[in-house]
Parts: sequence; structure tokens; C-alpha cells
Amino acid sequence: MRYEQIEQHRTVYPTRVMCSALKVSPRGFYSWRHRAESPRRRVDRRLLVEIRASYERSHRTYGSPRILRDLQEVGYRCAPKRIARIMRENSLVAVQRRRWKATTQSGHSYPVQLNLLARNS
Repeated sequence: MRYEQIEQHRTVYPTRVMCSALKVSPRGFYSWRHRAESPRRRVDRRLLVEIRASYERSHRTYGSPRILRDLQEVGYRCAPKRIARIMRENSLVAVQRRRWKATTQSGHSYPVQLNLLARNS
């Protein structure tokens, strides 16, 4: 995460200054730049594509448990926490629709107060 921040701001600030501010070594940053992407990271990127597709198909209402079920139906094998982590890192949050609730009951059998002040008549 720190290395990614340094990479994004290299055009604005000197690399060595950012490395010292974020308490990382410049050598570690430069070796990170030339290092190949890890297999886990590659699989996470592929999973993210499937997660986003499932998320959009559900009109953004599915959370990680339902998306996990969708992925398992397709043939992916992964843990629930991994799906939750990928969704959290990419700000994919399930939106719950509000349910309609009747707050006024006109057909009740309770006594109604008299309109003594003659308002709204």
C-alpha cells in the first residue's frame, strides 16, 4: 500500500523523501517496482471481475455470502472472507432496499377524538 502511494505521487514529490516519510527503504520500493505480480494477486484480480459482474447483476444488492454462492455455482473455489476482503477493498457494498411500512391505519376500531377546535374542516 505504501509503495503504491509512492508510485502514484512520484511526479509530485521526490521518491527518497516519500520513502523516508512513509518509513520504507528506497531499495525496497525499487525492488517492488520490478517484482512480478504474485499469483494470489492475479487470482484476486480475476475474482474481482466475477464479483463485480455478480454484484451488478443483482442490482448492487448482493453481499459477500450471496456472491460467494454465485461464484461457487460457476465453479470458483474460494473462502467467504476472501470475497468479503476483495469487496471491501473495492468499496462494493450491498445496498438494502427500504421496505414499505404502513404507519397510518384508517380502518381501526379505536375511538376518535372530537374536533373541538374545528380545525381542517
